[in-house]
Amino acid sequence: MLGAGNLGHHFQKLFHEAENVDLVQWYNRDLNAIEFAEKDTKITNILTQLEDADLYVMAVSDNSIAKVSSQMNRQRLVVHCAGGVDMKILESGGRKGVFYPLQTFTKSHELSFKDLPICIEAEDEKDKVTLFNLAKELGALPYEMNSSQRGVLHLSAVFINNFGNHLFNIGNKIAKSNNIPFEILKPIILETAKKAIAHGPEKSQTGPAIRNDENTIKKHLDLLEKTQYKELYLTLTASIKQNNE
Repeated sequence: MLGAGNLGHHFQKLFHEAENVDLVQWYNRDLNAIEFAEKDTKITNILTQLEDADLYVMAVSDNSIAKVSSQMNRQRLVVHCAGGVDMKILESGGRKGVFYPLQTFTKSHELSFKDLPICIEAEDEKDKVTLFNLAKELGALPYEMNSSQRGVLHLSAVFINNFGNHLFNIGNKIAKSNNIPFEILKPIILETAKKAIAHGPEKSQTGPAIRNDENTIKKHLDLLEKTQYKELYLTLTASIKQNNE
């Protein structure tokens, strides 16, 4: 495995604990970041010292995939784990593939891979089988998906996860600025996700925008002090109205 970011840390733990997976070695530019695993796994920060393995999993940043893979010079299967990056970017000289888990990862936050979707792509049918088996070994759900489809999926995930969390953060800041604790918002965050899953987001929309409640919308705009928040509120309100015309 290559990389020690958020995903890399989760993979290290999973691969080490999986009964039928042998984690041969862990590479990272900064050796200090992975020294904790040395008692369980061989570690290195030198690409030319990579040991032979059946599969090389690149859990590195999107911008590093091409450069790092070009320095590997491996004829075995090399996969990257990025959602929005084409498989063709791999330049290791060997067989190519993708092993993309659709989830948000943080080192300090424990996460189960049970039933977690992992999007798989490979040039060779046998390599697809290998990646499917690896996903199942982790308890995940493998989905075959080409680079074009995966790019669209990644875009959808950015709207749902990254933009959604950004809105949580704005809501939190607005509440805190008025001495309202974030804890009071937690039930509505959970219920929003539950309803979207149970009924579909298109049937779960509520609020002043979908009701065309202009009085409430005006009150909200008056309460917003930051221009950027006013603009975002207006943009999202207009988008909700357009989606429900």
